[in-house]
Amino acid sequence: MLVRAMPTALWRSTFEWRQAALGLSTDGVLGPRTRPALMSADPAVLHRRVLAARLRFLGRLITQDRRQAAFAAGWMTRMAEWVSSTP
Repeated sequence: MLVRAMPTALWRSTFEWRQAALGLSTDGVLGPRTRPALMSADPAVLHRRVLAARLRFLGRLITQDRRQAAFAAGWMTRMAEWVSSTP
């Protein structure tokens, strides 16, 4: 699932988020290392790790640039939609 819950200029691909959550290098490519790691990962654990990483990212973004706080409500709404889609 792809969710844009951050500014477009700082947006990471869906594979980059998952690669980072799996401890892989983040090149954004579904290649020979990413595919088997994704296939063997517990989907619920991976989902939680990506969610946590995105929330930490948004927190750092707002902390580093207070002007970004104006967008926080929208970001959190999208993150809540993503959380509620978790099986």
